[in-house]
Amino acid sequence: MNYKNRLTIFTFILLTTIFTSCNTFQYLLKNNEIQSDTVVLRQGIPLYDATNRFIVVLDSVLSDSRCPKGVVCVWEGNAEVRLKTIMTLYNKKNIFRLNTNPQFTQDTIINNYRFKLLELNPYPENGKTFPHYNYRATIVIEKQ
Repeated sequence: MNYKNRLTIFTFILLTTIFTSCNTFQYLLKNNEIQSDTVVLRQGIPLYDATNRFIVVLDSVLSDSRCPKGVVCVWEGNAEVRLKTIMTLYNKKNIFRLNTNPQFTQDTIINNYRFKLLELNPYPENGKTFPHYNYRATIVIEKQ
């Protein structure tokens, strides 16, 4: 068994152990907002959907070139995020990118679930930067 397979199995066992713990599950729910089929993900905090058996996490904000508040811009810009999912039933990991600008990919379908990025906050402000942990991605997750 090669290193990658061992690491995948270890990660799966670790995540399964973590997500079966009641305290951890409550922590994940407390730190991510769930509103019907819409969720607000904090960067780096996984959300476990026990009913549908998958984990989704806002891995990172890859870029944010959106036009800051109070600035006149030629175009609205775009923010690109990277999300990860693990379908726990199949131990299948997916990494994908979604964008705020409709000219780019805003949604994707994985294992009959549609993931769509609605917004990314905080919105840029002129001359101000935000730490990565401040970002929140609002996404819709719909079973197809």
